[in-house]
Amino acid sequence: MEIFVGNLPFTTQKEAIEALFAEFGEITNVRMMFDEQKRFRGVAYVEFSDAGAAKAAILAQNGAEFE
Repeated sequence: MEIFVGNLPFTTQKEAIEALFAEFGEITNVRMMFDEQKRFRGVAYVEFSDAGAAKAAILAQNGAEFE
């Protein structure tokens, strides 16, 4: 299951996103969105191997501040 993560700082690194969500379960992929100049746009998709882990991440991180 894949979840949307928005409103991230433009300086966020993939490793930081992985570290933030790793406690909820196995992450199979993190996709970060970039513009034409290859600047991060503050939006990512985190894919979990288990739907329960994704739901737990949503419940725990929805509305939370990051960086």
